[in-house]
Amino acid sequence: ENKKEPEIKMTALAEEYLSFNNNEIRLEKDLNDMLEKVNSLEETSPSSEFLKGQLCLELYDIYKNSDKKEKNDLADDFLEQANESFLESVNGEDFEIKLKNNEGKERIFGNKSQAWAYLGDVAAIDFKKSQYQNDSDFKKSLGYYKKAISEEKKHEGLKYELETIMVFRKIVNYLGKPKNLENF
Repeated sequence: ENKKEPEIKMTALAEEYLSFNNNEIRLEKDLNDMLEKVNSLEETSPSSEFLKGQLCLELYDIYKNSDKKEKNDLADDFLEQANESFLESVNGEDFEIKLKNNEGKERIFGNKSQAWAYLGDVAAIDFKKSQYQNDSDFKKSLGYYKKAISEEKKHEGLKYELETIMVFRKIVNYLGKPKNLENF
């Protein structure tokens, strides 16, 4: 029963997160407020770390193209925090944050496999920020996606989606290298 309480809290927070408005100014405030809620939880869990990572990744997306240097610096901080949170999430016990859709059917909002996939996304962002020069970030990204695929045992659709993302990442990496384009 003690394990159920964090899951119930994370489900409620995930439902609140999905209800946010897409107005960027309002969304920024809502995301920051929710991040504060998650950070103020007495106990952390893999699911709370997953949600924290998700929120930080969203805030990174908002701040990354800002004209203001302090917001760009914040973007980097949020990306680093997202990475740390997803790492904490995958190093803990298995978890699932389940929500019900409008038809009342359960769907997965987050689980360990998705945390691995988000780590792959963060490594891919790092690879992009290095102007596609740091192959270790690319290899790390693929490694995280492979781990996500191997961890995903219940949901074939998610597994297929992750495999597709991995193929696209490989294609983009190949085409992004000038020496590979000389033959076209």
